[in-house]
Amino acid sequence: MSNPSTLAGGPAASYDRAMRHLAMVALAAAALMSTSCEVGQGVGRVYGDLRVEGCGGKDLSAYSMDPHFFGAIAVGRQLLIRIQRGGDLQEYTDNLVIAVDDLDKVVDNQPIEVQLQRPPGSGPEVPAPLVRMTLSLRGTCGSGKVGPNDNPAVVLHVVRGTITFKSILRGDPSSSDTNSKRIEGFFNELVLEDPRHEVGQPARSAGTLSGDFKFFYQRGGPAQPFP
Repeated sequence: MSNPSTLAGGPAASYDRAMRHLAMVALAAAALMSTSCEVGQGVGRVYGDLRVEGCGGKDLSAYSMDPHFFGAIAVGRQLLIRIQRGGDLQEYTDNLVIAVDDLDKVVDNQPIEVQLQRPPGSGPEVPAPLVRMTLSLRGTCGSGKVGPNDNPAVVLHVVRGTITFKSILRGDPSSSDTNSKRIEGFFNELVLEDPRHEVGQPARSAGTLSGDFKFFYQRGGPAQPFP
């Protein structure tokens, strides 16, 4: 077994912190879903060239998610966007999560660097990445069955690339101003990988991803965060 301190992109602790950040955003969103849970329809694409270990030998070189669900949860000035294939539970379908750490720092039509973690060796004064993105392939690579050993996580993280928001949630989510609730953006040739590999060795699962999305943040009543 490889030494976890030799994982590419920095120590394993940095990777774990990045994952805990995403988990905390999701948990906070669930706690507040009665007041700030938003689901809605939209348009968009997610496609790319993927090489994934543990996907039953499937050829994903022309991967296309064909998303039908677009949702966002606002927690303070953070925003968690989910683009998903179909309306099934997230554990049983493909989805792309875009976590925005501070809406006030997002400038329309200005590319944002997407990172998994702070640069190696950074001090605590270095802020967390403004945007993180994670692709789950549980629909494509999973069994689709309910059981303790079914649908293992098949996840790729964006480690390099940019995303551009043409528009994003501004101001009070309860505002009647529709224009302030439009969420629209695009990304091209993002580099993804499972970063848990030894330094100097290629990632066993990796690829590139492009896409775009457009939907409106719609305030609704109590509901599950996502279908």
